[in-house]
Amino acid sequence: MDAHSHWNRVYAAKGEQDVSWFEPVPAESLRMMEAAGLTEATCVIDVGAGESRLVDVLAARGLRCLAILDVSEAALERVQKRLGDVARSLTWIASDVTAEWTVAPMDIWHDRAVFHFLVDAGDRAHAEGRAREHER
Repeated sequence: MDAHSHWNRVYAAKGEQDVSWFEPVPAESLRMMEAAGLTEATCVIDVGAGESRLVDVLAARGLRCLAILDVSEAALERVQKRLGDVARSLTWIASDVTAEWTVAPMDIWHDRAVFHFLVDAGDRAHAEGRAREHER
């Protein structure tokens, strides 16, 4: 089964709190972003976002330069529904991080769990290259 099918099935079958990686508040990610100088003007991409609450917190802090990437359209649709009108002003990318996709340059590339799933050295190198391509 490919990654797209796998993750769509996971998110279609489970609620956000039913997955082991659920965090009601992404405190550690926020702490690291704040240490990096996070402001309302910071551009952030959340790679492998799933149904993470990070985008909710960042949008509530006034950030509008936000890109959310996940291989699962099901996860992205659930987050968009949760965010309501705010979702329209954000960039949504339904793609595998190792595939071809594009986004405006970003200040912060957030990846809480995707990189460790990339067991193939070529996939890791491709993902690292994508991150460098989208640096601001």
